[in-house]
Amino acid sequence: MARAEFQAVQLLLAFALGVGLGAFYDLYRVWFRGARSRPMRGLGDLLWWGAALFLAAGALYRIDALALRLPPLLLALLGVAVQQACISPWAFPLLQRCCRFIGRFWRGLRRLWQRAVAVLLLPLVWPVELAFRLLLLLARLLGALFGRIEGLLRRLLARPLGCCRRLAGLFWPKIKRIFAPKPEAAAESAPEAPGEPPEA
Repeated sequence: MARAEFQAVQLLLAFALGVGLGAFYDLYRVWFRGARSRPMRGLGDLLWWGAALFLAAGALYRIDALALRLPPLLLALLGVAVQQACISPWAFPLLQRCCRFIGRFWRGLRRLWQRAVAVLLLPLVWPVELAFRLLLLLARLLGALFGRIEGLLRRLLARPLGCCRRLAGLFWPKIKRIFAPKPEAAAESAPEAPGEPPEA
């Protein structure tokens, strides 16, 4: 290949590099400029500049071994300008629609996957839920049964307990008198006061 042809190919590749960077900027605008928060926009800017520099450096290395000559750089800038002025006005809305369609398609696939997993797990979930409901029903039945038994025992034992209380009220003073200490024994067990002579 002659040198003139080689240089023409290099210039065409530099122009194509500019067009590609412009298209990459449109893609960045679709994905990151829609973010409302400033940190996400700042992160998107950093990612775009890093990726753009990496792609441009790789392309320039392939084109001219990173020799920063003015004609390839000017043609790359011209490619960006042509892409932004001529191609981007009709390609950017189309790209937005494509990205929205891809987003909706992805969300639909995710919902379909979630429903499929729910249907597949239903045979495992249904016995557990049935056992839980049966245990809950059994606990309620046992609570109602114990409540009925308690009420029945209260009704049956109300009269005997009342009689026992009345008998205890009648006999308690007598029991107290039997077990209470006698006054003579209390006086004998009391210690003698110091300084008093013993009784003769």
